[in-house]
Formats: sequence, structure tokens, C-alpha cells
Amino acid sequence: MQKQPNSRNCFLCGRQNEVGLKVDFYNDSEKQQVRANVTIPEHFNSYPGFVHGGIIAALLDETSGRATLLNGDFDNLMVTARLEVKYIQPTP
Repeated sequence: MQKQPNSRNCFLCGRQNEVGLKVDFYNDSEKQQVRANVTIPEHFNSYPGFVHGGIIAALLDETSGRATLLNGDFDNLMVTARLEVKYIQPTP
């Protein structure tokens, strides 16, 4: 797997963002997937034991944008024009 670059202050991947999640994203070229392991700190809960929906939306937004980098062209950045999330159940 190939590690994708991180930004300094990005909320999700920024290594210098004190309140960020510091997520590392990887290209799995064989499976054509973007992968990351994330542990959400308790202070990002909505109700006790459940991740706030805004955090889930941010993770979905970042991951979908990073899927465009599967070809290894890390200069091909994009922004989200619209994101709609339908929550079916809480995320523990």
C-alpha cells in the first residue's frame, strides 16, 4: 500500500492540528480502495458512546476526495461541491 500525503493543518489528516484526528490514508492499488484506520476520541461524541454525525460526514468527505488520488497523482486535488449523508443508525 502507498501512503497518501498529509496536510499540516487539515482537521482529518493534519499532523500539526492539535485538535485533529491525524488520520493516515493509504492507496490499496490492488483492490482499488483508499484505506485508513481511525480511532475517534471521546470528545468527538454526540451522545456518550456515539460519534458525532459531523465527524462521520467529514470522514466520508475526505475519503471520497482521496479516492480520486488512487492513481498516485497526488497533485490532482479537488473540493466537494455537495455532500448529502443519510444516517441510518448511530456510529459507536
